[in-house]
Amino acid sequence: MTESPTHRPPALQERSRRSQQDILRAGYALLEEGGADALTVAAVAERAGMAVGSIYRRFGDKEGLLLAIQHA
Repeated sequence: MTESPTHRPPALQERSRRSQQDILRAGYALLEEGGADALTVAAVAERAGMAVGSIYRRFGDKEGLLLAIQHA
């Protein structure tokens, strides 16, 4: 059973916190620009300047990412 992104421990290192914020900002911007259809893990990764795998590791999947954006 995987944890919900809202129940994961917070990023402790400054670099991790910045990366997480970059991902959330990128996702939010994509949602504002094109709605839910524009929010893909690949698009968020590209906009945030990181690998797709980093997003999956942090948020599990697109739904986990969307929940984290909504809670941020």
